[in-house]
Amino acid sequence: MRRRIARLGWLRAAALIAGVVVFSLAGGVSIGIALVRGEERAAVPAPAEVELAPQPYVLPLEYAQLVVFYCDETGVPVWLACRLFAHESGWKAWIVGRENDNGTRDYGLAQLNSAYLENFRVYNDGQAVDPFNPEHAIRIGIRYLAALHEQCGSWREAVRRYAGRRPAADTARIMGEGR
Repeated sequence: MRRRIARLGWLRAAALIAGVVVFSLAGGVSIGIALVRGEERAAVPAPAEVELAPQPYVLPLEYAQLVVFYCDETGVPVWLACRLFAHESGWKAWIVGRENDNGTRDYGLAQLNSAYLENFRVYNDGQAVDPFNPEHAIRIGIRYLAALHEQCGSWREAVRRYAGRRPAADTARIMGEGR
């Protein structure tokens, strides 16, 4: 997988996120500002999605190629994946969430739930899941978000379902509606 991503190179990665301007800052962090292209607006099928406008996001450079690669593979908007990961873990690969009501915990960048780690193998090319491995977490998180979008037909609903019916205020913040 790393070889495929390495072959992409930074120029290819930049082309994949056409419509996104990325500014590099000190500390290995980049800030992307998404621009809307006419054909992207026209490609959005559901009427509820017409108002889905790209939002500013933070993307650490160490994860940029992985995020862009898997977003390109699945059709997940880069800005949405970045805002989701930033909300879930603050881009900290080692983070462990507090205990959930059902006794499970969420782990890593994508905050993968311990109850479903075995089920997430389907999004990890059949491999065992290491939620603290950034490549696994990014691959699974983006593919899972794409699968949720496929099921419900709405990015807003997919984001809401990602963490098990998250509160509306959290969904709005991720979608760029709540400040």
